[in-house]
Amino acid sequence: KYSDLSNKINMYTGGIYTGSSLYHDLNNKNDVLVKYEVRIKVLNENLKKAMELFDEIVRMSDFSDVKRLSEIVTQTKSRLQVALSSSGHTVAAMRSLSSVSKYANIYDRVHGISYYRFICEIEKTLKENPQEVISKIKALAAKIFVQDRLTISFTSDEKIYNDSVALLDEYTKKLPKTGVKGKKADIILSKKKEGF
Repeated sequence: KYSDLSNKINMYTGGIYTGSSLYHDLNNKNDVLVKYEVRIKVLNENLKKAMELFDEIVRMSDFSDVKRLSEIVTQTKSRLQVALSSSGHTVAAMRSLSSVSKYANIYDRVHGISYYRFICEIEKTLKENPQEVISKIKALAAKIFVQDRLTISFTSDEKIYNDSVALLDEYTKKLPKTGVKGKKADIILSKKKEGF
């Protein structure tokens, strides 16, 4: 099942990538926006197939498969260990800055040592209480994958874009219109003395 999806992604696209990105808020220079992104590289003739894969990933993912979730968490943890140890100077600098900079603090939470610790906690909770993790993932997906929070960035020539608008619209309308609003996170900066 999962290998079929991976094979289709490789067959029809140049890759489908997901992850969190940080942006400075242009309306408020003291705020940082965290966006969850789904990026797709695809040739024009495969766009419909790519949108079908997008739909399958975003709307039809099975979060109740504890074995698969455990595999993904273990894989993420392993990749993070390699990434953090191979760029230790950058990780240390961002961790140090996280006590004085909102951007660095949030970056650490979604890419750094805090994120690694969070993944370790999820790994532990999946063993002890998998339903807790599953319900939180489902709630988070219901907040993120909605039309009101969707931004599409499309790079092509104008003709291809114009020809693709109806297809993009068809698939984005399958998403719920709105989701549960979360509250804005309060980032409290505090100095830390720690070693890793």
